[in-house]
Amino acid sequence: AVKRRREAPIAEREFRDSVAELAALRHENLAPLRAYFYSRDEKLLVADVVGAGALSSLLHGGGGAVRRARLGFTSRARIALAAARGVAFIHGAGSSHGNIKSSNIVVNRPHDGAYVTAPGLAQLLGAAVPLKRVTGYRAPEVSDLRRASREADVYSFGVVLLEMLTGRPPANAVPGFDGVDLPQWVRAVVHEEWTAEVFDASIADEAHAEEEMMRLLKLAVECTEQRPERRPTMAEVAARIEHIVDTVIRNADVDDFDSVSQ
Repeated sequence: AVKRRREAPIAEREFRDSVAELAALRHENLAPLRAYFYSRDEKLLVADVVGAGALSSLLHGGGGAVRRARLGFTSRARIALAAARGVAFIHGAGSSHGNIKSSNIVVNRPHDGAYVTAPGLAQLLGAAVPLKRVTGYRAPEVSDLRRASREADVYSFGVVLLEMLTGRPPANAVPGFDGVDLPQWVRAVVHEEWTAEVFDASIADEAHAEEEMMRLLKLAVECTEQRPERRPTMAEVAARIEHIVDTVIRNADVDDFDSVSQ
């Protein structure tokens, strides 16, 4: 996969040093950076092509051969866990991602894991990325992607969680979809006690996962708090999603056992 930026105004030395830092980030849930090219008129970053497609395309459909996938809640929770671990690793290394969105999360072929792509790319080439393009994921305090913080990453990740749970794209995220302000919409629905209406119809009838869906929704709402200091850390987010995944798998196994026993 190639990320191309022609209009990014950055000196070659700064570009090379930044790319070296990105390439040093190695984790099972990060798509590794393999090569780069720099010239005055064009900059290229080359990463591995992995998985079944971007989470955005699997949730909403996309161009080419990628169609909306049938992702159950367990698959979605596992994908969220893998992505959370990747982002938590970036934060643990003292960096931030800067542009977390569902199109920067690539799902593996079994649909039970994921890889986070383009870590640090926003800081490297942020001036070349129109803010409107990431409006639906952008934390309210961010006015320049190059200065996005770890707290802002948490907010963006929370929006991705809401996107996975509701099946709705955020504003300006998917061509052909109007999108909504997901944190605001979800809070409005929950406030009116129509909580069941929040969930994507594809997962809303999974009775064994109902409690865990609510727990993941609560976590997503916490991640999208307006005040950065009130958001959990990504390490905490990953730990809580891991517990949700373990519980929903255990509940599914119990249901299967009960069905066989009967």
